[in-house]
Amino acid sequence: MRTMLAQSTNASVAFNEMLPGLGLMVLIVFLGLVTVFMLRRHLFGAGKEESSSVGVMADLRAMRDCGEMTEDEYERTRVVMIARATGKDPEAVRIASIRKQGGAVAKPGFDLTGRPLPKPKDPDSGEDV
Repeated sequence: MRTMLAQSTNASVAFNEMLPGLGLMVLIVFLGLVTVFMLRRHLFGAGKEESSSVGVMADLRAMRDCGEMTEDEYERTRVVMIARATGKDPEAVRIASIRKQGGAVAKPGFDLTGRPLPKPKDPDSGEDV
């Protein structure tokens, strides 16, 4: 009986000595998982929409700069992307961009001075349309 009591006491003492180490290992694993989750979320999760559009614009600028696309192609693509992102009409975005750069845009049917444009001629009859 005494040996069983001694063995039981030895087992509980050994368990009590291992318990802090086991707790520390569980804590380290938990903190590691939390760190990996947060890092993954930072790299692939929240704010991806914003960073991806910035990345695409940087890619477009790089393509324009190295000659893979013309300035006109770049500008049309940029205007369409901004229009889609803001929900505005692409033509309104294009006009706002021109005006922001100090350019002038006339109303449809008028020149930059405000005078009406000449009426186009009908090729068959030669009369104004």
